Amino acid sequence: MCADTLVSHQYAVIFRTHLWDDYVARQYDRLVARTKSGHVFILVDETSGPVKIDRDNVVRYTQGDVLSLGFAKGGRGNLLWFNGDYSLYLFFDRFRDYDYYIMTEYDVVVQVELDDVVAPADRDGCDFIGLSKGEPVSEWQFTETCLDAYDAAEVQKRLICIALFSRPAVQHLFDKRLELSQAFRNGALRRWPYCEAFIPTELSVGGFKLGELSEFGPTDHYDWAGVVIEAELGPLERQAFIHPVLDPNGYVEKAMKDSWPPESFFYVRSETRRKLQRVSPKDYGPPLARALRKRVASIVRNHVLRVLSMKSRPAVVAGRPLMTSNRLLLAASRSDGPDRPHPDRPRSRGSSRSEGLRAAPPALRGVQHG
Repeated sequence: MCADTLVSHQYAVIFRTHLWDDYVARQYDRLVARTKSGHVFILVDETSGPVKIDRDNVVRYTQGDVLSLGFAKGGRGNLLWFNGDYSLYLFFDRFRDYDYYIMTEYDVVVQVELDDVVAPADRDGCDFIGLSKGEPVSEWQFTETCLDAYDAAEVQKRLICIALFSRPAVQHLFDKRLELSQAFRNGALRRWPYCEAFIPTELSVGGFKLGELSEFGPTDHYDWAGVVIEAELGPLERQAFIHPVLDPNGYVEKAMKDSWPPESFFYVRSETRRKLQRVSPKDYGPPLARALRKRVASIVRNHVLRVLSMKSRPAVVAGRPLMTSNRLLLAASRSDGPDRPHPDRPRSRGSSRSEGLRAAPPALRGVQHG
């Protein structure tokens, strides 16, 4: 693809995030550098509280904003992860005048010019571009989520960590999700389709043209699992799209939550040790120390509770034990272990939950480059 490709249709680039720090800002700047004629927006999920962002092209929303459009609270786990397409519809509802929409997660690195993706899609009449990768659909855990709405032979899957949509495709998906939402609430639909299955399946059934992201460059390091640390990007300069990419702090936070108990680090061949030693001791040392202190405190607390329980065993009256509160203490002692993050929150920051809805001004436009 030539770098000076003429783009005759307007497109929006949606940088989707739920947090903002120096790393996320760098990721945003990388995306802007690859967008010549598109309008770049930051779409931030503030369901867990306000996110301070020092940019002027920010579209703010919450889970409540999405549900107010009429979409069902379907799926399992985090609503906006399972229904990753909901964020697209929220943006589309506010900005309907673009010919194409490219939505990307904050932990995706784009190393091709996005004009060189939009122009061929427009020329070829392509309505959706995602990536086919991973296990066969027949073995995929999310295939079953579609089987109340589609035949098994119709089900497809595409990664949408970054994906392109035509305006007609977004409108069709928007309307279909609303239709399925009504059926779900009425009980006619029992299983709720997962986003990365729903999108390609519904568009294919609806007669839209689907394309492959890999046609625009190598995607060897683009997947659901596995992490590329930001400092490792240099040797991957020929890769078109990379996901997930994290800075050392985000990587360590994710590794510590995925590797429990923390003392397993001291086993030379442990998975925890292998993961953490991808970064320097100054990066993993403090989080590891905090996790170890939490672990020791938890063990001591549990031991004390068990001792107290043994010392205050209930007396026996007429062959029946008296009830005590020790069972409650024992139940409380079984809470050892870290809070497991949802896949959509690999770097979530602790924050108070806010019920306030903060909508972007109607006249808000994205930053145009080029």
